[in-house]
Amino acid sequence: MKHRRLSLGSTVLALAAALLFSAWAAPASRAATADVGLVTKLAGEVTYFNEAFQKEPAKAKAFMKIRQGDRLTLAGGAEVRLVYFASAVQETWQGPAILMVGADKTQPAAGVGQPRVQVLTADAAGGVKRLPALLLGQRPVLAAQTADRLTHTGQIAVRGAERPEGTEAPPLSPQAQTEILSAEAAYQKTVKETAPDDILPELVLMGVLAEHRRYRRMETILEIAYKKQPDIAILKDVEKSVYRPEDSSLFLRELMDLKNPSAPFNVTLKPNKTRFRVGEPMTLTFSASRDCYLTLLDVATNQQIVVLFPSPGRTDGRVKAGQTYTLPTPEMGPGLKVTGPPGVETLKVLATLKTPALPAGTFRDQAFHVMDENNLRELRNLIETIRQTPASDWAETTLEFGIE
Repeated sequence: MKHRRLSLGSTVLALAAALLFSAWAAPASRAATADVGLVTKLAGEVTYFNEAFQKEPAKAKAFMKIRQGDRLTLAGGAEVRLVYFASAVQETWQGPAILMVGADKTQPAAGVGQPRVQVLTADAAGGVKRLPALLLGQRPVLAAQTADRLTHTGQIAVRGAERPEGTEAPPLSPQAQTEILSAEAAYQKTVKETAPDDILPELVLMGVLAEHRRYRRMETILEIAYKKQPDIAILKDVEKSVYRPEDSSLFLRELMDLKNPSAPFNVTLKPNKTRFRVGEPMTLTFSASRDCYLTLLDVATNQQIVVLFPSPGRTDGRVKAGQTYTLPTPEMGPGLKVTGPPGVETLKVLATLKTPALPAGTFRDQAFHVMDENNLRELRNLIETIRQTPASDWAETTLEFGIE
């Protein structure tokens, strides 16, 4: 007969935990409530509670952040692995256990066994200690470095940022280059030794890259982490370091620069007029000479990007060769109206033969999907998808119209 392990020992453990919590709770509530570490592995039933933030215990999740004063309760057979930012120490605890999160290590309740402790290598420790700034979305300001987005090589080439003609981005110091190369080598080694869904190696590397403002390389590593853990909230925090509102003009320029003079098929796009007044309705027709997946973007005069197609009712963007399509569709509600402000507005069509340029599920029930400064990762991935598509598999066209 199966039964739960309820014993006098469990009662003693609970009483010890209560005394431990009462001893820690008051100082913790008065102390700073900054994140002190991460849960990097979790198996079985584990809950956490912090009276400063919660009314009742909640279920713990892998890669959630932990704060000083958090109380973790592990059921029998459960396991949790914690890494602390300050000490760069990783602890693995087995249940049943009740633990109190400290500033740089865990305090167990009386009667709880000792954890397996791993002191991280110097390279990993350096990345871990940088994680608090990364997870707060902070960008470091380093002497002799500009805010350019740099190429993924992590060396000195610059990506797209405006700068006075004839000037170059200052190179990294030899020490910084050595640190990045060492972190990259450690990352390649670590990913072979950890579980396929463990994103700590990516977080550690991005901690180092963020310190040296290597955002282009961070974009690539962030996508690797998202493939491993697509629904982990912590990666949204990292996005705030990688993508910032001031980067939007860079990505917009990269989008406009997407050209394919050797495209194997044609796409056409026609508005009902070439000049509009603010508030006037617009009708667009488009077609392609081959079956393809088509993405139609409107780049407004204020640089906001709106996805006009795919749209509700045709969420995959699939179009048939030679068939003419018209926007707005009935699913678009009030239709298309020119909103301004006055200036030159741009329509950009990207058509791919084999796979959609935007992932399924982008649109849901929205009549118009906006790619604004809060969706720069989405815009970046669209650009990279087109860049990685062979020239024989995509086409584009760009059209401008005036607003007065």
